[in-house]
Amino acid sequence: ASRLLIGLKYAREELIQLQMKEIQSALTSSNYHDAIVEQKQLLAKLQRLEQLLLSPDLDFQLQLERLRLMKELLKRLDAAIREEEREKAQTEQTVALEKRLKDLQERLPSLRELINRQAANVKAGEQLSAPADAEKASNDGSATQNPANDEVSRPTAIESLTNEQQTTRQRTEPLESFAEPIATAGSQMDKAIDSLKKSQSEAALPHQTSALDSLKSVLKSWEDDEKKLEAALADEKFAALRRDQAKNRKTTEGISENAVQLGDSGSNARSELIRAIGSMSNAESSFGGRNASAADTSQDEALASLKYARELLSAEVEKLQNRLRSEVKKRSLEGIVEMLEGQIAIRESTERLEPKVKHGARAVLTSVVALSTAEGKLITIGEAITTLVEETEFGIALPAVLKSVTDAMSEVKDRLAVADASQEVIEAEKQIEVDLQELLEAMKQLPSQKDSDDKKAPKGGGAERRLRQLNKLIAELRMVRMLQVRVNRDTKDADGKRPAEISDLPGVLRKRIEALHDRQEDVHDVTEQISVDRADELLQ
Repeated sequence: ASRLLIGLKYAREELIQLQMKEIQSALTSSNYHDAIVEQKQLLAKLQRLEQLLLSPDLDFQLQLERLRLMKELLKRLDAAIREEEREKAQTEQTVALEKRLKDLQERLPSLRELINRQAANVKAGEQLSAPADAEKASNDGSATQNPANDEVSRPTAIESLTNEQQTTRQRTEPLESFAEPIATAGSQMDKAIDSLKKSQSEAALPHQTSALDSLKSVLKSWEDDEKKLEAALADEKFAALRRDQAKNRKTTEGISENAVQLGDSGSNARSELIRAIGSMSNAESSFGGRNASAADTSQDEALASLKYARELLSAEVEKLQNRLRSEVKKRSLEGIVEMLEGQIAIRESTERLEPKVKHGARAVLTSVVALSTAEGKLITIGEAITTLVEETEFGIALPAVLKSVTDAMSEVKDRLAVADASQEVIEAEKQIEVDLQELLEAMKQLPSQKDSDDKKAPKGGGAERRLRQLNKLIAELRMVRMLQVRVNRDTKDADGKRPAEISDLPGVLRKRIEALHDRQEDVHDVTEQISVDRADELLQ
């Protein structure tokens, strides 16, 4: 059943059935040239399908395929989490704007009432400040004054105005912390009250007017802020938030649908993804109702479910990697042995051909060039091992060491391709053999059990566990030393070929030095990763 499933998946991905129909159409229309091209492509695909169906290690390949799917889902899930965090940050900003608008709208009526009261106080103050004009008008015969009535009404009016101004001042205090001009208005009111208590209405009037102007300036500012906030919280804003949330929900739905392929190992993570989808849907509804606060709560729940789903999926990845480690180690060792034996054979052939190359015989040169093809096959094996090790995360330094060795093999291959069988090439081949032998010994020391199982035991507990940790560290550090030794050796060689003037540096040598820089950076990164990932073991 597994073989049929993987075969069916491959056939669908490569569109084999569709290509067959296209060939049939080409043959029907006598378009034989296109039909032949399509047939050759189809034959290659069918041969690959046959290999998949007859592969003796199909179970291993299926587990690798499952691991790739899990990692792809983790990558997509990380993107969904980052997007949800971005959307939540926008929602929180919207919630803050809603709160500011609500607070502002709650304060505006109080401010308007203050302005109305202060305007009335200013008007009363203006009337009290007009007796001199009235007396002048009386002397001109335009009005009749009753001195007795004036003596009674003016003190009473000032007392009434003083009380009103004091009441206005008291109602100003709760708003002073929201705007500096309101506090300034309060100070002006205090000065006006002091003058009124001394029956100096004329002296109080400028302070009353100044207080009114300050309050009006704040009103204008708050009304402008209200308009800006309302514009920022327009329907378009919530519609955009809803669209973004819907898009991320669909992304999460796609991850959940693909997680079905994981079967039981992905069921728990899928349950959390379904919860996240429900929370996202609730957030969309809240945005539709212009309720950012409720949407924020739903997004919190969605993020929690997404992150928990990631934890569950990561745990499954770790379990699967641990199950694969023994087989990965076995295949890697077999591949390195094959590379070592092949490299020895190529070096021995190079040594035999080296004296004959000087004569330039065509058969000899052809034989040297043929060795480059054999070297290329060994490089392919090394690249396959590197890919396998990277996918399964078997070892920290191993991928970098393998890449360093295959890079050296590529240089040898290029030189053999131009019939170069010099002693320098032979020395490079010998060094590759030394590196492969040392890598083989370090690989044997790498334990097959992953750190996750180690962590289940108490720290420092068990001689067997401590030995396993020690072997792991020694193997990793041996590989780091291999990397550093090769970089150091190549650096010395490049330095010996470097001209006195940097401006005369040949392009080939410049590229080689740049490559050495990258390789030294790899050594640094690998060492740093070991120090981080193996920190607990190093302490013990």
